[in-house]
Amino acid sequence: SLVLVDEFGKGTFAFDGCALLGCMITSMDNLGRRCPRAIFSTHFHELFVERIIAETDIVKFYRMSILENKHPEGKKKFEEDIVFLYKIEEGVCLHSYGINCARRLGLSAEVLSRAEVILQHLSEGSAVQPVDNSSQAMKARQIRMFDLFSKSQTDIAAVKELKETILENP
Repeated sequence: SLVLVDEFGKGTFAFDGCALLGCMITSMDNLGRRCPRAIFSTHFHELFVERIIAETDIVKFYRMSILENKHPEGKKKFEEDIVFLYKIEEGVCLHSYGINCARRLGLSAEVLSRAEVILQHLSEGSAVQPVDNSSQAMKARQIRMFDLFSKSQTDIAAVKELKETILENP
């Protein structure tokens, strides 16, 4: 048998999803030779950092290979450029490259900048400052939302009409 599990726990709270996946893998490992072949992909780095699961004769860790181009000192991890090599290698990836992927997909500088600020606060365990929710700020954000994918989406007539409607209705 072959078991494929992609992004287990999507939609769950991080802790319960991580706990469930860790126990599921451990239970399968306990089956020994009766364990089916299985491939899991997950974003639960805690499984490896906290050593919730360990490599055994049956459980092996692999990751997608990447090439990192590190910037000069003082730059944050999420500011690194990466190249996906589309090659599997032994080991565990303990980093998330979500912001880098979002940048490649063309998300606006404003969205990426806010994501980097939030990531920095979450990484440090500090409070995240809320955004300005005044009506003017909200209207400005609504208009900028149309430019979220400015590199990959053209401005069609319906989008122009919607922008005008927002501008006309305070």
